[in-house]
Amino acid sequence: MNHARRSHRQRRPDQPQECTVHAFLGHRWPLARLVSDRKRRQVERADIEPVWQMASPETFFRRGVPFDLQETPAWTNRKLSRVKYHLWEAYLKSFDHYRTRWTAWLKRFQQRRQHFMQRLKTQGYIVDERIWKLDGRMVIGLGSATVWETGFVWYRTLGLPYIPATAVKGLLRAAWILDAIDTALESLPGEMDTAERRHIAERVEQWMDGKGDLPMEVSQRKQALEQLRGQLRAYLGTTDRAGLCMCLDAIPAGVPHFKLDVMNVHYPDYYTGDATEALDTESPNPIVFLVVEQTPFVFTLGVDAVRLRMRTKTGDADPQSLIAQWFEDLQCAAQRYGIGAKTRFGYGRFVAA
Repeated sequence: MNHARRSHRQRRPDQPQECTVHAFLGHRWPLARLVSDRKRRQVERADIEPVWQMASPETFFRRGVPFDLQETPAWTNRKLSRVKYHLWEAYLKSFDHYRTRWTAWLKRFQQRRQHFMQRLKTQGYIVDERIWKLDGRMVIGLGSATVWETGFVWYRTLGLPYIPATAVKGLLRAAWILDAIDTALESLPGEMDTAERRHIAERVEQWMDGKGDLPMEVSQRKQALEQLRGQLRAYLGTTDRAGLCMCLDAIPAGVPHFKLDVMNVHYPDYYTGDATEALDTESPNPIVFLVVEQTPFVFTLGVDAVRLRMRTKTGDADPQSLIAQWFEDLQCAAQRYGIGAKTRFGYGRFVAA
């Protein structure tokens, strides 16, 4: 009789239900305990295992993926976005708890980076750095391949987010090309159609990349545009010759502040092609993704002083003033255009710290 009562008590609809999900690191590794409301059949909380609380963000967000959701009750497999939200939220709380440990680890990494910069200087490079702070939120690598639907870029040996040197160099390139386009469009008459101005801007961009000819409509600025194209090739290089500008990865100057953000797909059936019209009868599909906010980053640029003097006839080029000009252009672009994904919505903007 007592056994029957216990069984009946265990099946109460308002009693929380727990299950353990595992990540695969060579073998089944307990990841977290999911607690759900049996009545509403929704995940209410996730308790991260202690060993994962000490893991780096790169390890958790890339490898802390539960592979056995299909073995858990049906409610865990219905709301994958909700499961992800509670897992990530639980880890971020533990990450903030160990922030002091991550501050010490980041300081040691920055010291090794300073030693690397000193070695570059002994090889003839002039290197300088600036610290700029995020004016809002940033996400990089949002569309990278991952089972979590949304990705992020991680520094493997550091375990924290960073801005790849390719992104920094691409932002500099975009800033200089847009500067050339503005120079070209200044010579056009004001009554010119917007579509025609856009077409000319596209042709100028292709010409800056060495494709096609310069439009006749901007021939008045040909000398200035050729000078800008020459600088672009000399600084960033071509497929045949390396450029003078050296960009390093931008790393956090302090322990990053992580937040969870949401993008809401209001018409999932329409976007996937299952419906011919976008109707309000569809259920929105919120997708959780990770962002970094209000975090300072160290941007580092360098120039090969030996090659710079060899490429100038007079030999009196000032590497420091050249780097200062590059930083000015980079800061203007980072503040105006942003870095990473969702820049149209104000993400990835930087201001001087």
